[in-house]
Amino acid sequence: MPDISKPFGAWATAIRTNLFEKARFRLTVIYIAIIAVILFIFSQAIIVAFGRNIRTTAHRFARSDEEEFLFVQEAEDQMHTVLFVLDAGILILAGGLGFVLAGKTLTPIRETLEQQKQFLSDASHELRTPLAVLKTNIEVELAGKKESEPMHRQNLVSNLEEVNRMAGLVNELLLLSRLDNREAPPVTKRLDVSLVLHDATARLLPYAKKRHVALRGSAGSGKLSVNGNREELLSAFTNVIKNAIDYTDNGGSVTVDAVSRDGHVTVTIADTGTGIPGDQLPFIFNRFYRGEKSRTKNADGGSGLGLPIAQAIVREHGGDIAVQSAPAKGTTITIRLPKSRNS
Repeated sequence: MPDISKPFGAWATAIRTNLFEKARFRLTVIYIAIIAVILFIFSQAIIVAFGRNIRTTAHRFARSDEEEFLFVQEAEDQMHTVLFVLDAGILILAGGLGFVLAGKTLTPIRETLEQQKQFLSDASHELRTPLAVLKTNIEVELAGKKESEPMHRQNLVSNLEEVNRMAGLVNELLLLSRLDNREAPPVTKRLDVSLVLHDATARLLPYAKKRHVALRGSAGSGKLSVNGNREELLSAFTNVIKNAIDYTDNGGSVTVDAVSRDGHVTVTIADTGTGIPGDQLPFIFNRFYRGEKSRTKNADGGSGLGLPIAQAIVREHGGDIAVQSAPAKGTTITIRLPKSRNS
């Protein structure tokens, strides 16, 4: 005979230790308690109403007081039994349905908590690496050994690079936090997307030259107006373009284009890089996701927050962002923003 105590034991342990299961159990108990109160009130109303009819009928047709008493007692016992079985069945059914509904109700909260846990874990990991480098360099400096001027300068440069990396990560985390918790829409005004793209490409030209990647911009001017926050859109375009440069090999190219189409301004950033495998495409907008090592070997070890930030900003502006890619065929990211009504 199978031991059924193990599944129940595991479930009881999960209720005690798992926050989600504990909340699910409590919510199910609340559902059952509410239904039990309703059933009790309903059953009492039935007992009172039908009890009067039973006594009236017994009084009318019984031939003696004893016969009337036995008739009423038997009828009321049957009524109580039927109500008890019916109420018990309803409560069992309600318990099962309540457990399922409680799970569905709490699922979004559970997913949010899991995302927060993953986010904190990834952020801690990203901050730990530069802090470890800083700690090592400082310990070397404090060791008291005489070092040459070039070595001393190299340690300082390394420290500065790690500080800049941490500062960039903190700024990105603050921007994401602001986007996540913003209650009011961003302050917007009519602006020309081609000018914002020009500024983004100009900002990244030295970075692209350093990595031997050709950065080309072909966004035209005129009738590419949208209502948006310039700084946020500039940040979104810069993050996407920089990401394209990072994953393009030496001698490759990144092309930025913008056109007006179907009531939207469509911006495309296409690279000739290594491409993204199909099984990784659903995750590229996840925070801290940076793909497999074969794609990141030429990248500068970014935080993995650039594309999530871009996606959040684009959505804040009522647009959408999509990616098309295949291994060895490059990647194209398309951003669609609603055109300004006056354009």
